[in-house]
Amino acid sequence: MRIKRETMLGMLRRADVGRTADRRLETLEQCKCYIFDGGEIITFNDEICYRGPCPLEFTAAVPGKLLWSLLDRMPDDEVRLQRKGSELLVRGKNRQAGVACAREVLLPYDVVPAPDKWTALSNPGEFVKLLRMAAQTCGKDYAEILTTVVHITPELIEASDNTRLFRARIDTGFPTEVCVPGRTIEKVCGMPLQSVCLQEGWVQFQLDDGAVVSLRCYHEDYHDNIEDVLEVRGEKMLLPSILSEMLGRAEIMQDEELPLVEVVVEDNMLCLTARKEGGWIRERRRVPYNKEALKFHINPQFLRDILTYSRRITVGPSRIKLAKGSIEFVTALAY
Repeated sequence: MRIKRETMLGMLRRADVGRTADRRLETLEQCKCYIFDGGEIITFNDEICYRGPCPLEFTAAVPGKLLWSLLDRMPDDEVRLQRKGSELLVRGKNRQAGVACAREVLLPYDVVPAPDKWTALSNPGEFVKLLRMAAQTCGKDYAEILTTVVHITPELIEASDNTRLFRARIDTGFPTEVCVPGRTIEKVCGMPLQSVCLQEGWVQFQLDDGAVVSLRCYHEDYHDNIEDVLEVRGEKMLLPSILSEMLGRAEIMQDEELPLVEVVVEDNMLCLTARKEGGWIRERRRVPYNKEALKFHINPQFLRDILTYSRRITVGPSRIKLAKGSIEFVTALAY
């Protein structure tokens, strides 16, 4: 089968969402492989399953890292891929290579149910942006499961790590409510999600090319005291217009495991600090605020996103709030 090399790399790039890079999930045999099966490319790591169209008609489980590296470094515009016995042969104009593969597919992706009814997302672009912001508000303490998930209902998207709370009211297109781990949502927020299907234990999204990405989900009751947390009264403050640029620079020094920056406002001065192993960065700008000093921690990409809606915040006794239209964000102050 002849195929454009860049086209093949594009298929692999999308399918990578279901290949594991997390050692916790390396218990499944072939979880690091691309599965080619009857015109589909499939990946599955027990949390995310990807199934997309592919012109390759043979069946094989191919080591992902090796195949990607090989195709990425070949200079040919077009390549030929063919399974021959226990090898996947990759041929260019003046070169060829073989990648060991398994003819038998052992990856248990069939635990994911087939979608039965698709519902179109009402506003895919805005939905994905808000979904990413909610995922960035999730915590990582898996002993408290509700702090690590995004709660999606037909009318809203929300998430809280018990220190921060994000809520956006939007017609999602979801037929019912569900809780989805923030760590898996972040993996799909760069994808062109178009429609949704909810099954027991799974939320499935259809992409613009007909591919399906499925995420494990939970059908549990969410926090019931959110309205009280969202009520914040106090002084108003306007964040500086240059803050988005400051955050872009601070992201260079953010910790990859816990991507947070520190914001301190005191004596008409805002100080933004980010630290990681091997370096740090601090930047200051004047702001019209001379009340009691305040400090909080926040995901820099999240704050950059929310600044596109509003720069005005309300400073309460123990927390601050940013609200614009249907979007509300509250974070506890640090002392």
